Amino acid sequence: ILLQNQEEKQVVGKVIEAGPGQTDQKGNVIPTLVKPGDVVLLPDYGGQKVKLADQEYYIYRDSDIIGILN
Repeated sequence: ILLQNQEEKQVVGKVIEAGPGQTDQKGNVIPTLVKPGDVVLLPDYGGQKVKLADQEYYIYRDSDIIGILN
């Protein structure tokens, strides 16, 4: 549900790469929700900024992703 009068801003981003997922308490891998090329809705805050080859990228966890738009 998206509310019309939302104070928090969101940004749209494109997934460049995604990790294999997280490991649960039993050692099972829980795969990531996104794949390269997906367009996602993210909060305006958070993410870890990294710079590689003069390009800035942001790393987010699956739990930070608000939605997948494609």
